[in-house]
Amino acid sequence: MRIHVFLLVAVCLLLQCDSIEDDMPLTKAETDRLVYGLMETVLYPDLEGKEVHSESESRSDITYLCPEGGEVRIVNTTSESGSDTRSVIEISGTFIPQSCGSGGFVLTGNPSIEFSIEFSIDIDTTLTTEGLDFDMGGDFNGTVDWDDNDKSGTCRWALDLEGIFTSDLDLASAKIYLRGQACDNDVDLNISDIFD
Repeated sequence: MRIHVFLLVAVCLLLQCDSIEDDMPLTKAETDRLVYGLMETVLYPDLEGKEVHSESESRSDITYLCPEGGEVRIVNTTSESGSDTRSVIEISGTFIPQSCGSGGFVLTGNPSIEFSIEFSIDIDTTLTTEGLDFDMGGDFNGTVDWDDNDKSGTCRWALDLEGIFTSDLDLASAKIYLRGQACDNDVDLNISDIFD
């Protein structure tokens, strides 16, 4: 009987009976889905059920619900600067997924993703919309743990954000890209439709 139990355990180990495999690599398609899902949750959060920890003109600390359960906490500061011909808005901070269900994954910050976004407007002295030049750039760096019920692992982000706008600042026609490395895969994502 003991031999049978031992053989059963051995076979189970060989066949990886544990339903979740740790530290398994993600494919590029899975990486794109993970990154897009979390960015959609962070950049276009569900305002229902949010919990405001603190909020002012220059700093906010808010927890939002994730679309597939869990939550994400976003802490950021905002500053403005400029001149008669140029205006700059800088947003920097951290987002911390907390068992955040998004894109088919459950994500938890390890410890977080840090971000910095700069939005600038160069203004022509004619002050017409045709004389405006919009630019957006930024970066996202950090690590999250992920789990998709079949496997799990850790995903490191090193992504750059680039925004290309028309002169009338129409978000629907903007082109916004994330490029760089995540989860040991190359990332080149158009995330423009998050803002549609």
